[in-house]
Amino acid sequence: GINFAITAVGEDLVTPDPNADGDGTIDPGEKLRLTITIQNDAGADILPTGRFELLVGGPTENPQLFQRKYMPRDILGAVPAASHTFNVPAFWTLNYVGDYPGGAGGPFPPATVRAPFYTSSSGWAPDIQVLEVTGLMGVANTLSTASVPGAGYLQLNSVAGFADDDYIVVDRLGANPEYYKVYDVDAVNNRLSFGRLDTGSSSNDFGTGDLEFAPWVRVAHAAAVAVEVVTINATLVEGVDYTVDAANGQISTLAGANWVGANPILVSAVTDFVMPAIYRNGYTRQTMQDGSMGSWIGLPIQDGTYGVKVGGSMTFSVVPPRTLGTGTDDTSYNEASVISAGGSFLVGSATTLGTYPPILLSSATNCDDCHGVPGERMVFHSRRAGAEYCWTCHGTARFGTGSPVAGTRFMRKMIHGYHMGRNLTFASIFEGGRAEHIGFPMFPGGPKHCDKCHGNSSHTQPIERDHPDQVVPYKKYATVCLSCHDSTGAQAHADLNTAPSGFEACVACHDPGSIYNVELVHKNR
Repeated sequence: GINFAITAVGEDLVTPDPNADGDGTIDPGEKLRLTITIQNDAGADILPTGRFELLVGGPTENPQLFQRKYMPRDILGAVPAASHTFNVPAFWTLNYVGDYPGGAGGPFPPATVRAPFYTSSSGWAPDIQVLEVTGLMGVANTLSTASVPGAGYLQLNSVAGFADDDYIVVDRLGANPEYYKVYDVDAVNNRLSFGRLDTGSSSNDFGTGDLEFAPWVRVAHAAAVAVEVVTINATLVEGVDYTVDAANGQISTLAGANWVGANPILVSAVTDFVMPAIYRNGYTRQTMQDGSMGSWIGLPIQDGTYGVKVGGSMTFSVVPPRTLGTGTDDTSYNEASVISAGGSFLVGSATTLGTYPPILLSSATNCDDCHGVPGERMVFHSRRAGAEYCWTCHGTARFGTGSPVAGTRFMRKMIHGYHMGRNLTFASIFEGGRAEHIGFPMFPGGPKHCDKCHGNSSHTQPIERDHPDQVVPYKKYATVCLSCHDSTGAQAHADLNTAPSGFEACVACHDPGSIYNVELVHKNR
């Protein structure tokens, strides 16, 4: 077994964080420090030999995942310990820090920008990337709509000529030029998407691409601003062309031979996570919906309960005895953990600590009644066990892309759709047809048995998920109900009962106590 627990989480008062005010809550701009334990089922301290993963999200009212990353196991040390304390790390990627000054060089950026930088000595490798922007490729277009800070893509009038892995600059001649690397060119929607930063497979569980892709827009740019492809000099060598002051988060340029000229410098590094001021895209490419489906990207962080979670796995081999021949019959296995216990923290002026992530079931083990081996927790992705782990990622408002139906991989759409399975009107479309063979076998009435999963009355009325600043109201009925009722008629019914303002009239018939309330119409007869 492998069991993670978070025994302490809060401000960094040890290093210390210069922004920490010691009030016991995490405010935007403050770092997040945690203490964890890792033990086997017998209570002995162990280290993971497989994946080691960390996630941050919230609030409980409408979770938004804005930090997800595989962690290098090296930061835990070489031997098991009773506890491990560290700051939550983050990637500080493709940041413009000034132009190369020429001559003997000098420090870029000032030490106050971000500190510390984590290096190979602390488990992070590759740890620093310094790039020089040397010119323009001649490929350019303009933003069709204003860029949204926190979003994972840019919307252009045309993406003709742009290609995956291009380096681009937004508003090169403006006050706040921004640099990105293109992960995906969407020619249908004229969209340039940024990278997914969970592609690592090395012994440290992250790859060289982790520092290459800035995962979200950092500054708002107006429509019609230019987006241009740039050329990059990636031959700069530490100790020859620049030095690194890791403790102070500072890069100093040297008079090395690899510099081309007085050009912009980009720095990528691993540093400390700080609580953002707005909700943003996570470290995977997540669909940014408007507020009608619950996404709060670009909106201010709200007070409330948030959570940091860790999890991982053990890999091991079983070697049976051989009496004939040579060689071995090794069989590899993977032991997955459930998501860590603990880890909830308060943000802003919130005073009541809730549970994160929120699970709208009477018990998280309800899923195991059908899916689990007796006495054990169900395992998905081979490295994650238990429904609590599922909720940490997929319980967020916008998790996942790549599906024919964009955004179906968050719980309210995904789980209902899969359990409806072959009873969907368009089962061949949902998740590329992967639900076509699924039937709900437990009772007559099949997926109408909401009580089988929920075990309580949480299904009788969808939760309100409106942010105070969102323009379009959350469609609490359409978002959930159309995941099962996916026919064109059901869609038209929802559309006809939604006002031009975006507010739904569903409550007139489907709220508790109404003539066709949710509990009544799902009752098996």
